[in-house]
Amino acid sequence: MAVLWLGMFAFSRVFMFYSEFQGEAARRADDEWLRIKCKDPEFFHKMKQHTDLCLKVEQNGRRSVALVALNN
Repeated sequence: MAVLWLGMFAFSRVFMFYSEFQGEAARRADDEWLRIKCKDPEFFHKMKQHTDLCLKVEQNGRRSVALVALNN
């Protein structure tokens, strides 16, 4: 009985990791366009009220997808 419980617990943790990993990978793929655009000085100048958005997207792009998934 304990082996079954441990197996189900391990399976649920692997599934949770997989779900978070896929979500973070999708978020990163969605932000890739904005990361590229934020490197363009003209675009960045037009977005100067929202520079925090560019900085946040860049910061999120540097994080490890696996570590983010493990943290959640």
